[in-house]
Amino acid sequence: MASKDDDGITFHLGTELSPREIMSIGTIVSQWGYLEFEIYLQTANHHLDNIGEDLPKELENNMQFSSVLKLWKSYIVDRAEGQRREVLEKSYKQIQYLQPFRDALVHGMWDWDPKALDQVLTRRVKKGKFHTVRFTTEGLSDFARGVSALNFDVRYPGGFEEMAIEQAEEGNYMSRQFMAMITGHPVADDFWIGREPFTLPDLANSGDKIKGAASGPLERPRRARSKAARS
Repeated sequence: MASKDDDGITFHLGTELSPREIMSIGTIVSQWGYLEFEIYLQTANHHLDNIGEDLPKELENNMQFSSVLKLWKSYIVDRAEGQRREVLEKSYKQIQYLQPFRDALVHGMWDWDPKALDQVLTRRVKKGKFHTVRFTTEGLSDFARGVSALNFDVRYPGGFEEMAIEQAEEGNYMSRQFMAMITGHPVADDFWIGREPFTLPDLANSGDKIKGAASGPLERPRRARSKAARS
């Protein structure tokens, strides 16, 4: 193993990112994953409920987000009305604007500029061209907060009232953080390493089939369930 010497010491390759930058990047990645799956659920459930049990190829594997996003625009955004439609249309435009930056962040190699220490950058090759994207530390923080707010709008285009109604219908809920705190689980300490603007429950792996009426609608686990897809 090349990363270990004869004394068993393991060597690690650093990325020159600060803890704050790493935290922002992690928030962006986790929030964007939540966003993609939320849009997939809304789109797939609309198709199952209104069109048929045989999903189109865009929804069979959830591998091409851009294709799912187009269907979401047609199925959900364009069928919404009033304020809900305004919120969803704005969200759709924001997703289109932010996606290239998210792709650069996830698929690029991180680097830094000695002449601009407050910036980090990613480098990658796409379609035969070399691309470099720069981020400031504050910009990454703004990006992280922006994706979390975007997630809320996609999930609850009716606003806080819609979220409150959903939570009232679902009944009592205990967050992962609170459960860890009251049970004395050591993971509770991890929630105090930096403060994020919100907490969201983990999405559980599901083996449910997505074809066939017997499978029922696709669902989110625990508090992650919503009726944001209705128009």
